[in-house]
Amino acid sequence: MSTKTVMDILPAELHSHICSLACTDDGYTARSLSLLSRYFFQISLPFRYLSICITKTPQIQSLSERLQATPSHLRRIEHLFISHDGCDPQALVKFMDILTLAAPTLETLTLITTSSLTSASLIARIFRACFPRLHELTIFGHYPFPSTPSCFPSLERLHLFGNRNPYGLLSLGGLESVMPNLTYLRVSGLTLAVSFSQELEQAFASSSTDEEDRMFPAKLPPKLGHLSIQCGPESLLTNPSLNARLKDGNMMQNLEKLEERVKKEGHATKFSLLARSTRKLTVDDLHKQWVDRLRGKAGYWSSM
Repeated sequence: MSTKTVMDILPAELHSHICSLACTDDGYTARSLSLLSRYFFQISLPFRYLSICITKTPQIQSLSERLQATPSHLRRIEHLFISHDGCDPQALVKFMDILTLAAPTLETLTLITTSSLTSASLIARIFRACFPRLHELTIFGHYPFPSTPSCFPSLERLHLFGNRNPYGLLSLGGLESVMPNLTYLRVSGLTLAVSFSQELEQAFASSSTDEEDRMFPAKLPPKLGHLSIQCGPESLLTNPSLNARLKDGNMMQNLEKLEERVKKEGHATKFSLLARSTRKLTVDDLHKQWVDRLRGKAGYWSSM
């Protein structure tokens, strides 16, 4: 009597297809398949780096070395979650090496940098690199504004977190030239952002006359269909003085009025003011949302 199972009689091409469907997590499934047998080690090779989650410095150094030793056809990285604390300068170099190797095939990227010293410069380097296939990007860190044209030609969804008052994001023209196909924009973690709330008002009320009157008029990217804002916890206010509370209150008032006005006027770009977060966002929170997106759920965009 034959002891062959259904899996034994399937052709290698079908095994490969099954592996490709299974490897939609943070890399755990691909690693597990490679340990089953020599046969599955070979079958799973093309999917070994399909989805990668890296959150510790030793992982960054190890992954960089393994990727550089891997042939390009087996180094296809489509989904990457990577975090860096900025404590180890050598790890920062490896961090950039990983992103450079991943850039040609990357489709979704969540990048977290928690160092106040290196955050802005690191993200600026990312914004100057070319990611031709990337269509979803989440940046967690004190980000500068993108300015190098055509670096993200396929990007549709952008989530920015880490700049408490990103005044200038909509008035310097970077989003339109760098990300011409941007459809969804979410900006999180705002506090005391009165000037940015006013910039949002100008962007939704912009006209050709207004633009002529301003050197850098605030305007929405041409294909933007949805802009979502979430303010950070009130408990994170660095200066709980009366002036700070008034400033924070003015920001909330401006955003609430804008949401009401945009809804009433039926603007082409939908505006959502999400419920204010009650605690500081963590790496684990972002990781869960990233995995949800890999599994076909809403993830970062659940409230949009």
